[in-house]
Amino acid sequence: MEHSVNRVCELCGKPVSRASQRFCSEHRNTLRKVIVRRVLLPPTPQPTPCRVWQGTVYPKGGHGCYHTGGRAVRIHRWVWEQAWGPIAAGMVVMHLCDNPPCFRLDHLRLGTQLENIADRHRKGRSASKLTSEDVAGIRERLRQRAPQRAIAAEFGVTQGMVSLIKRGKSWGAA
Repeated sequence: MEHSVNRVCELCGKPVSRASQRFCSEHRNTLRKVIVRRVLLPPTPQPTPCRVWQGTVYPKGGHGCYHTGGRAVRIHRWVWEQAWGPIAAGMVVMHLCDNPPCFRLDHLRLGTQLENIADRHRKGRSASKLTSEDVAGIRERLRQRAPQRAIAAEFGVTQGMVSLIKRGKSWGAA
């Protein structure tokens, strides 16, 4: 096999297939198994079947953040790629346990963003907890010219959500 790069495996000296790789395929597969096994063991006892990331988490979403190669990656995506290889375009790594900092391999599965959203709705984890009756109540309060902030506090949502409902951008037109 012809290699366009002059890089060699750091362990055995065999040519590597890409400039970004440090090890030949044999050593890469062996190291992948060791790394995944090490990462999958929780560093501290945890009161959950999940393997909860003990390091940095992303503020938005709460996913574990792992730093590798000078960049930050979500730990569940990194673990998936170490075990199964690159994630295909258009695919996401879903949490079956609904626990964003979890990186336990058998709690993860590959799916599309639409499948992930459908899973979220099916499990009642949608961003909006409003019912159609709540929205009707919000619209009635808007017709009564109640302040949006007061309506938001009354229904446990943000003023922005009340504004979206008023403008027909969320929950359709009135």
